[in-house]
Amino acid sequence: MATSEQRESTEQALDPMHLALAWTMARTKTIAGVQDYDEESYTSTILGGAAIAAPLLAVFGGHNPADQVTCGFGTFRKSGGAKTPLSETATGSDFCLVVGHDEENAKVAIFQAKKLESNVKSRVLSIRRGPAESAKPHFQMTMLLAFVCRILAQSQAPSFKEFASDSTSIAAASRLEKFQSHQVEALVKHIDWVHYVVYQDGEATTVPFNQLDQGCIEAEISRAAQMSHKLTKPRAPFIDTITEGLSGKGAGWLVLPRTVIKKFLPELIEMGAIVVVDDKGGTGLTPDFDCINQASLEPIGGIQANPQGAAAVVAIVSRPSGGLKSGM
Repeated sequence: MATSEQRESTEQALDPMHLALAWTMARTKTIAGVQDYDEESYTSTILGGAAIAAPLLAVFGGHNPADQVTCGFGTFRKSGGAKTPLSETATGSDFCLVVGHDEENAKVAIFQAKKLESNVKSRVLSIRRGPAESAKPHFQMTMLLAFVCRILAQSQAPSFKEFASDSTSIAAASRLEKFQSHQVEALVKHIDWVHYVVYQDGEATTVPFNQLDQGCIEAEISRAAQMSHKLTKPRAPFIDTITEGLSGKGAGWLVLPRTVIKKFLPELIEMGAIVVVDDKGGTGLTPDFDCINQASLEPIGGIQANPQGAAAVVAIVSRPSGGLKSGM
């Protein structure tokens, strides 16, 4: 069976968001070869690069309105402690992605980033972190699971209804401590839309929460001796996990009511935002894919968008990495 490092995305979607993500991931891998990324900088490079590249590709590569997709991301605050609802400490999460579904609902995925050392023999993932001073005595993973249980309770998921009265993740984490092993296992099996993003040697892959070793999860909740997750299964490339949400194929995402998203997730930034320049030099930030669709059909500053240019972009993205030079 092929390892995750040997797997490649087979998606051939030509819309600007898919292309932007493919280009950004390829570029990020090149940069990671000449400088050491930590989890936060790797993640911000991927999200920031895609947010900038998507509107440019829409303008210069053309975009069919029928293929439009919307994607927003939000980052959880690095400060504020467990009493700050949208902090990393309170949620156990680094960032979230939301893909447009309909007016009432949207598809959501939540991510926590982890880095492995550059060692081909490294086949275990340590998820233990903390506890943060304000979250004591709970470790980061327990806070993540507690946060997710509260979200699912608010979305009326039957298996999680007892968490509906927990107004904080601390309260939900304390509730989890009282669960038996089979009860924890019954909760976790539903959580395939929360992912650990594993960074190693310029590659980013994902481990869904429900694929973590059960013993590892229970050790975090009970604060027993640390157990690491064994990386024995092939892992999906990060870009494939996002593509599944954009294309509507596969698992890894959860459809949630927009009211729940607004209550539990941070303010979203549209990855498809485009800067519009008028003939007087004024600028405006328009986070709306409708504007991108228009831009693909109308000249901007004397430059006519080329609807046939997407194939050329695909060729650039697919170019062997060995031909790229180091540096920006």
